[in-house]
Amino acid sequence: MRDLQAIQRVETAPVIGADRPVGLNPRIVLFGALGLVALCGIGTWLVWYGVQLDHSLSMQEIQTACGRTMPEAMERCVDTVVIQRGGARR
Repeated sequence: MRDLQAIQRVETAPVIGADRPVGLNPRIVLFGALGLVALCGIGTWLVWYGVQLDHSLSMQEIQTACGRTMPEAMERCVDTVVIQRGGARR
């Protein structure tokens, strides 16, 4: 039993990250919020662009149809069709 030694003091290794409280990292929260704002902005723009594109294509379709059927009164025809569809032209 001579090979055994009594240990007087045990030193522990420092724990990494023990000084930070448990919770969300502010950088992750910030990037998540910025990503959400960017996603909402892009989505809103895509919806707006889709509505504008649909409006311009339907106006073009109405003008083409009125030009074929009533070339002498095309503006009047376009106004009438737009009013009948429930939209305001100007």
